[in-house]
Amino acid sequence: MRYCSANSVAPAEVDETAVDHFIDYRSRCGKPADTAFRRLLARAWNGNVRIVPEWPTQLLVEPPVKAAVEIEWEAFPKGLRQDIDQYLRGLTRIRKSRTGQRIRPLKEKTIGTRRAELQAAARMAVKLGVPIEKLESLSALLAQAVAKDVLDAYWKKNGDNPKLYTIDLAGRFLSIREGNQMPQ
Repeated sequence: MRYCSANSVAPAEVDETAVDHFIDYRSRCGKPADTAFRRLLARAWNGNVRIVPEWPTQLLVEPPVKAAVEIEWEAFPKGLRQDIDQYLRGLTRIRKSRTGQRIRPLKEKTIGTRRAELQAAARMAVKLGVPIEKLESLSALLAQAVAKDVLDAYWKKNGDNPKLYTIDLAGRFLSIREGNQMPQ
């Protein structure tokens, strides 16, 4: 509303063009101006249309939500899916660390998180140009070149400093590769 007021845009004149100008201004100021922001803006405006008397009746377009899953998991090679399932089954049992310490089984929720992380890493690899058919095993996904590119892509999305997810994923890749936790 401040932007509209400063630019002499009356509430009745707010339309997609006015929103485009505001989004452009916001991005030049270094503030979030992505699709998610525009969707929130449109939802807030449209919500007021229904409940605030005297509010302009012009509805704004809500950009669609991007699909969370771009490539169905079943589209990946069977060997990769089986290796990940086998690796995750191993996490349900008591096991020993490289130093011989006893490691308790992981809880079902944690195993679900590990599954989602590995699936996301495989999807990221394909997004980066790795042919899906080349990811025929967990070893192929964790090959140094592929894993490095995947981690670099996550770090690039994070900005200057990697987020905890990226750091944890790097540690997980390393522990699977070097900890003899690869499926036999």
